[in-house]
Amino acid sequence: MNRADTLSTRRPAKAWERYWFGEAALVRLGAFRIVMLLAALLAAEQQRMSVFQHADEIEQGLLARVWDPIYAFQLLGVEPMNGHAARIVWAALWVSCWTGILGIFTRASCAVAAATMFLWIGTSYSFGKPHHDCVPLMFGLLALPLAPVGARLSIDAAWARLRRTKRGENPADAPDRAPWAALPWRVTQVTVVIGYFFSGASKLAIGGVQWANGYTLQGTMLEFNSPWTATFTRSVFLCQWMSIGLLFVQATFPLVFASKKLRWFYVPMAVLFHVFSWQTMETGPFMTLWLTLASFVELDKVPAFVERHVARGAVLLRAAWASLFVGAAAFVVLLYMHLLHHPFEWLIVPLVAAIVTGLWPRSTLDVVYDGGCGICRTTIALFKSLDWSRRLVIVDLNRWEDVRAKHTRLDQAECVRDLHAVTAGGTVVVGYDAYRAISARIPLLFWFAPLMALPPVRQVGRRIYRRVADNRATTACAVSKR
Repeated sequence: MNRADTLSTRRPAKAWERYWFGEAALVRLGAFRIVMLLAALLAAEQQRMSVFQHADEIEQGLLARVWDPIYAFQLLGVEPMNGHAARIVWAALWVSCWTGILGIFTRASCAVAAATMFLWIGTSYSFGKPHHDCVPLMFGLLALPLAPVGARLSIDAAWARLRRTKRGENPADAPDRAPWAALPWRVTQVTVVIGYFFSGASKLAIGGVQWANGYTLQGTMLEFNSPWTATFTRSVFLCQWMSIGLLFVQATFPLVFASKKLRWFYVPMAVLFHVFSWQTMETGPFMTLWLTLASFVELDKVPAFVERHVARGAVLLRAAWASLFVGAAAFVVLLYMHLLHHPFEWLIVPLVAAIVTGLWPRSTLDVVYDGGCGICRTTIALFKSLDWSRRLVIVDLNRWEDVRAKHTRLDQAECVRDLHAVTAGGTVVVGYDAYRAISARIPLLFWFAPLMALPPVRQVGRRIYRRVADNRATTACAVSKR
């Protein structure tokens, strides 16, 4: 083999390696981790009663159904769990999912969550008819521990930022990309595509093009009494076109890899398919499969994308985009409230706060802090770790020429003495009020901002701030004037 042949062989291999293991956005990985673990909790909750029931029957020497292990269980020799073991696995699953969502010992948590989820869903499937909705979720969960899942959007990342800050690094800096970061969503994407493709291909292989005659879909719908069944079964012609559309989307779904623009068609069509099947055939919402479709979305770019289309351009176009985003958000919130009940409802509040803050064009805040102060650096590091909407612009007063060029009204001596924040409208807030302004822009802290404005809290807060700030200055933490 000559040199040219060797190079031509290496290039596809290198491209293949970059595709699976190359550098990718860590914020996207962090967001994807949270989505997948939330999907795991939802899927586990849906299978909870089934697994516990059969586990208790095994403990009593009874079986409602024959144990028919899935192929993976056969290979690994996994036996059915008794009631005691099932409860241990359930506890480990919930603890690991929540610690993984929060980002505490993130890789270890994701590994435990993947292992326990495999046991939980595999056990449920081995006692009944297996479904395909959790297959992409399971493969994605197994890939999570192989990637640097805790590098961003996690408590681990906050601690890492604090350690870097103590070593003298800029508290506003954080890693953006890393190798292997794309692996979990790549694996999930491939599994999703295989599922949709073979679903469409099997219909064509078994029923041929006659499957799309309309009567097949009509007959399937008529077996159920769902809210939309009567509406769509009245017309064979409508069922025929729905059948053709379904076959086309499923059989050609691999085209999502051909162009990112095609994802604007295939991902919404997949969601639409599940909505229609849910409302016409009582299949359930397939929420876990919906959530794995997030693997096709560049989650780290969503806030900027929404802001760009809502805040800029022609008025009518902005209104159309805003209506689309509001409608999609309302649908997601209503579905969330329908599927999850009271203990979980509060979890959507920080997410809504992050979205609203991110869409508010004038919510940016320039924070002028003392880069020579250890307390200030630690505080800024914590704030940046929680700044999901990326509203805070951190400015070090040690680079005073840059500060003065942007904010001519600020005085250096006053900035050394107190934390300063400047809103997009040019309003300057100082000290305790600056902390309140920062809290209003951080999703996990925003509810403290109104409380901090109340008369008793405000007076006490200002006194505490003044004492800490003065003590900081007397300990030679502040930088000297230049």
